[in-house]
Amino acid sequence: MNKEWHAKNKMPEKATLKERIDWHVRHQKSCACRGMPKSLLKHLTAKRANRTVL
Repeated sequence: MNKEWHAKNKMPEKATLKERIDWHVRHQKSCACRGMPKSLLKHLTAKRANRTVL
């Protein structure tokens, strides 16, 4: 666990869905202590599937 990263990057209180997803994406890049919760992965996957390519 990257304790230094966790100390500097607290999850905001009452975080919005976007804030939670953003925090977990940054977390996965900096710390391997746990993966993104399945509930957030579903939202992220759905968001990516709805993206249109220009």
